[in-house]
Amino acid sequence: MAGTRPNVQRTSDLISKIGHLAQTNVYQVKVQAPGPVLGFIYTQTGIKYNENIELLCHSASLPGSSFATHENTQDFYGTRTRYAYKRQHDEALTLEFYVDKRYDIFSYFDEWQNYITGQGSIYNKSSYYNSNQIHRANYPKGSTGYMTPIYVTKFEKDIQDQAMEFCFIDAFPYQINSTPISYGPADVLKMTVQFYYTRYVKRNLVGKSSQSRTRDTSDRFGDFFINRDLGVGANDNSGSLSGFA
Repeated sequence: MAGTRPNVQRTSDLISKIGHLAQTNVYQVKVQAPGPVLGFIYTQTGIKYNENIELLCHSASLPGSSFATHENTQDFYGTRTRYAYKRQHDEALTLEFYVDKRYDIFSYFDEWQNYITGQGSIYNKSSYYNSNQIHRANYPKGSTGYMTPIYVTKFEKDIQDQAMEFCFIDAFPYQINSTPISYGPADVLKMTVQFYYTRYVKRNLVGKSSQSRTRDTSDRFGDFFINRDLGVGANDNSGSLSGFA
């Protein structure tokens, strides 16, 4: 195959070819906890999962991956050949959220972590004021599981071209970063949540449905994104309590 030869490009041709680039500020996330966790959060705080939690996501990152390789130096003298044998995904997904004045977004993720460690779900929460209190974590999957698929969908404002949906399998919030507060000039309070996941699966959306939304907002982006069900135990209404969609 021959290399590329230099050629003249008119400005109008460049605009038509590469003038319409993807923007960084058009995306949506879905971080709906599994049904047992949603029920626990509602019991503890009265918070229901809704569109506001998704819209408060200030920043996200599209995932990366790399290959683990084997190096071969035996075939040809003085050369190295590398062969891929395993795909490795990023360890965590980091999402940053604006904190609302009711602190619901903070309580949502904090109670999710409380559920994981059994604080209020297995043992009485008041007993944790005792420094000698032990805890036992809930099982990660099954009827009391805390893992769930979460979604990040990247699309454009016109919602007519192709979009990308990233599904993060078996995700849960393993870390809520410390959130500094101080006297001085006021700023919007933000919190950062990091999710562990097993792997991600990407699919391209051309007029297909995306899970990065809730059922009660299915018309917000017209007919392009239409909510679909994934089955019992998945990140949808069949795996949650009534009224949490």
